[in-house]
Amino acid sequence: MKAASELGIEIRVSQMTHCRDAQGAPSAYGTFQVIYNGKLLTYHPMTKRELLKLLQEAR
Repeated sequence: MKAASELGIEIRVSQMTHCRDAQGAPSAYGTFQVIYNGKLLTYHPMTKRELLKLLQEAR
């Protein structure tokens, strides 16, 4: 969340509370994902530095 705020990107965190939520997620790995402008950027946790780079490239 800090990485997005450093870049001025508004974030929304959604918690999946039911297995159907995970089944309908953009990634086959429904436990974690970062989506930016409708595009799946990653499905695994990463360092702040890695995430900043990924977000900057996606802009």
